[in-house]
Amino acid sequence: MNSEYKINIMAKGLENAHLHDIHDAIESTASFADVLLGVSGDGEFISILTTRELNVLEKIESVEIAQSVTPSELDILKCLQLFKIDAKSQRLISNGFSHGGQMFSLSLNAQSNWNALLTIHLAGMLAFPHNVTTKDDHIYVIADAVELVAFIGAAMGTVESHLESGRALKTATNNATTVEQLIAVVDNR
Repeated sequence: MNSEYKINIMAKGLENAHLHDIHDAIESTASFADVLLGVSGDGEFISILTTRELNVLEKIESVEIAQSVTPSELDILKCLQLFKIDAKSQRLISNGFSHGGQMFSLSLNAQSNWNALLTIHLAGMLAFPHNVTTKDDHIYVIADAVELVAFIGAAMGTVESHLESGRALKTATNNATTVEQLIAVVDNR
């Protein structure tokens, strides 16, 4: 007769990706190698399924293993904050950059075009004046090589500025050791 035994461990906010880690951690523990059937979770509890009932020490050990793999509230909040920082960096970049009193796109396609424009210029194949399109679909004339370098510099500088400010916030987020320290990391860009 095949029997299943289950122990439930409170794990609010558990992501499915961590269930695999918990399973592997418990399975690699000698006392569970022959009895573990599986690990499941519903976001509220982790359920550890075994072929026999666990004794008290094994139950305590399984809880300790699961809790060591399960992310803490701080880890979950850090992940959320890192996601928000990346999203804001991308949103700021998508606003574009300013040159000559006009706004230009910094979409991935536009960044590729600006880099290609510089490459064509460096290869000596770009004629001036050269027309480019503004963010609001007007023509802007780049008069000469000096202006092209300033134009590309403005584009690259804007991207780098937003990424660097995001990196600084991400470093502060990753360095936070308490929820209070994490809350003090404010993205006011």
